[in-house]
Amino acid sequence: MKNIAYILLASFGILLASCTPEIQYTDLSEFKLEEELVENLSEVELLYSSATPDGEEELSYLIQLIAINKSTLDTVNILTTFNRGGGNGDAKNLFKFYSLDSEEAQAYFDELYNKNSETVRTLEEIKAIQRVSFDPRFAYLSKNNYATCYGFIDK
Repeated sequence: MKNIAYILLASFGILLASCTPEIQYTDLSEFKLEEELVENLSEVELLYSSATPDGEEELSYLIQLIAINKSTLDTVNILTTFNRGGGNGDAKNLFKFYSLDSEEAQAYFDELYNKNSETVRTLEEIKAIQRVSFDPRFAYLSKNNYATCYGFIDK
């Protein structure tokens, strides 16, 4: 009986390990960056978000979001440093976009990275990051030709 319990426990562990995303990184050069692609405070609908790696230093990687710009209906990539995740209700995937040069982005960034930190971080650090988190299981989504911009999304 103990052997069956050990086999079941080992099988469960293997199953859980196989569900863990295999996070890799792609180079920033893979994206077509365009300034002012999405207007500040525009509404965007989140379609996809790349995984957030565990154990990585803050501001050492970017996360790729794929969203629909609700004002133009264009599908765009947004490179960001924080995976906001969805919300609740009918509008769970609708967010406000903050362009990096906006006051809203500065306040959002400060809340994330400077509120409880002894080191003062700056928005300029974002554009120095050269790698983007990538899960090869979703390459059919993330490897695309959509125009790309930097920014944040929030409710």
